[in-house]
Amino acid sequence: MAATRREGDAVVSAARDPFLESDMLVSSVQVPKLPAPGRRKMSWPETVAGKIEEGQYKVRRMELQKADLDREIEVLEKVVRGMEAEMQYELDLTAHCSDLEMMHRARQLARPRPPLSEAEERALREIRDLAASAISDYASSIGPEPAYDRPINPFSDTFRLPLPRAMVEASASRQR
Repeated sequence: MAATRREGDAVVSAARDPFLESDMLVSSVQVPKLPAPGRRKMSWPETVAGKIEEGQYKVRRMELQKADLDREIEVLEKVVRGMEAEMQYELDLTAHCSDLEMMHRARQLARPRPPLSEAEERALREIRDLAASAISDYASSIGPEPAYDRPINPFSDTFRLPLPRAMVEASASRQR
């Protein structure tokens, strides 16, 4: 298997299959072009070494960029943790203020009220007297207050209420 080299072409195998005339294997390695007359001739190992150095340089740059990005990410994570702590502090402060407000309201509701004025006391006495007189009027016209230990039956004799006329008529018709 002999290989031929031409300027700018790929390395091609010269051996051919007798049955297939177009069977040619092409390598991915390119043959460097010859330098122009008067220019320095570039050697194959120098080109490969240059490409390797370029690749290593790019890898170093990418590693440095990765390190820079990692530092920036760490700084951002610290900022986020600080913001979260600040938000938690604000939430705790809001809850504490809410608790203080509720305690203040409870204290205000539990405080003894200021004494009533003379007019308010007089009005309360009048309301109590009116209620007492209404109860005594009921007891004198109807009888003593009934016991409420069993269901109320408006048609019973023990519970004497002045019934409306329609109910009195219904009660009279039932008793007949």
